[in-house]
Amino acid sequence: MNTKQLISMSAAALAMLGAAGAHAETYEGVHAITSYASRAAVRAEAVAAAHSADPYAEGASSGVAPIVASTVDRATVRAAARAAARGDALPL
Repeated sequence: MNTKQLISMSAAALAMLGAAGAHAETYEGVHAITSYASRAAVRAEAVAAAHSADPYAEGASSGVAPIVASTVDRATVRAAARAAARGDALPL
């Protein structure tokens, strides 16, 4: 094969690959609302949620978590970390 044939075959292969991969999405318009609750029911739920206690208030206002003292000494923790880094079994 000469260079001219090789270039034309490469171009044809790329064109076929591009044509196979080019697919556009179709526009289906605006979807209809599929709500089964009435406006009054949704409003009542919203008012009830707004007046109820905040479920996240305890975590948000709890402040800084207390320090938990460990029962394992520093040398044991360091030895376990070295063993884990070497791939040895952890001494549990």
